[in-house]
Amino acid sequence: MIKRICLIMALLLVAIIVLASCVSPTAQPTTQPSNQPSVQPSVQPTTQPGVQSPTKPTPQAGTIQLSVAYYMAPMSWISTLVFIPWKNAVEQATNGRVNVTLYPSGSIATAADTYDATNTGLCDIGWGLPGFSPGRFPLTNFVGQPFLFPDVPTGSTVMYQMWQQSPEIQAEYKETHVLTLAACSYQLLMATKSPIHVPGDIKGKTIGTQTENQTKTMKAAGAVPVMLKMEDNYTSLSSKIVDGDMNDGGLLKDLKLADVAPYIMNMQVGNDAMYVVMNLNKWNSLPPDIQKIIGQDLGGLNLNQRMTAAKMQHVQMGLDYAKPLAKEIYVPTAAERDQWVAATKSVADQWIADMAAKGLPGQQIYNKAVGLSQQVSK
Repeated sequence: MIKRICLIMALLLVAIIVLASCVSPTAQPTTQPSNQPSVQPSVQPTTQPGVQSPTKPTPQAGTIQLSVAYYMAPMSWISTLVFIPWKNAVEQATNGRVNVTLYPSGSIATAADTYDATNTGLCDIGWGLPGFSPGRFPLTNFVGQPFLFPDVPTGSTVMYQMWQQSPEIQAEYKETHVLTLAACSYQLLMATKSPIHVPGDIKGKTIGTQTENQTKTMKAAGAVPVMLKMEDNYTSLSSKIVDGDMNDGGLLKDLKLADVAPYIMNMQVGNDAMYVVMNLNKWNSLPPDIQKIIGQDLGGLNLNQRMTAAKMQHVQMGLDYAKPLAKEIYVPTAAERDQWVAATKSVADQWIADMAAKGLPGQQIYNKAVGLSQQVSK
């Protein structure tokens, strides 16, 4: 009897264990309830200090957020030598009341669209070249006439003074608040096969150009200009599609142009204007003390000089890179420069005529710029 009871209890225990193993645990939901926000991955900053990804940060309460857009890369001269230090200076000068976020590489707007992007509020501050928008800033384009300035500091100072003194140039930027204007492009000549000293050395040769001003200048000097995209300069030179190139001296290193163009004429042939503008509504929303810091203490002439010094450093880096690679880095004599001036004079003459046809005071602007250039370069 006792054995039978023990057997029955053993069978009951086995049955309980079997039943327990067959019951699955309560299923857990695999997705969040629809009324809960989904979790988004955090945006990782770029490896370049001070430069942000194209996704704008969420403004912090009490902090003024300013976005700065430009088309050049995070490691470019305008980023590393100008805007990252400027961002840090603004944030320090405002004791953290202003946070500046940089958007390089055209992440907000292309080179041609940066001014309009600033005007419409896609970004708060924009840096760019008026030359990328032909016809939009006609009088500003005085700065692009060949051989108007002997060097970058002279051209940049004259550009700033002309903006300060010429209501006609100011009117070209009336939709925005101008933080500064400068002229920071050291356009020289380079060649693949033979030296360039005088205009005769490029007669009938194909020369790469990037802008309308460069194209007109090279054509007047007797060359056959070939308009190139910036990214095509290296391959066009290395494959001998063009005999030479008119380009900024800093690109001897940045684009490795010195690797494929060993003959360099180290003389400023042309220049380009550069603007730093701010959305007008954003500017008007700033407290007066912040306006003074951004527009006067760290804007205006201060920002102009910051950009000018950075460009000179950039060009020197390009020339230093080229030295061990170049077969010749030639600085023309005064007499040789006069030959270039005479050969390309028609470019400025035509610009003055074009301005007159539009009812604009091109002759007055040009004459004033020539006079200022002579004063500044003494």
